[in-house]
Amino acid sequence: ILVPNNKAIEQLGEAKMTKLLKQGADFVKGHIIKGKFDFASLQKTSEITTLQGKKLKVVVNGDNITIGDAKVVVADVPAKNGVIHAIDRVIE
Repeated sequence: ILVPNNKAIEQLGEAKMTKLLKQGADFVKGHIIKGKFDFASLQKTSEITTLQGKKLKVVVNGDNITIGDAKVVVADVPAKNGVIHAIDRVIE
């Protein structure tokens, strides 16, 4: 699961965030990756697909990973049903 951090939400502004939230489940599905990808797995792939069906390019640069236009800022937060990665922007 890709979770935008607070800074990413704040950068959108209220109007844009309201518009995205009106998308409901589609907005949420755009931040959930099909399959289970921890940091090590992401380093070995070049593309992931969200539950929304959107394909996002994965770029590895040393210890940094970018998914689409979002940089992973905190990786591998364990969750009951997967792994959470905090990202620095909202996926639109």
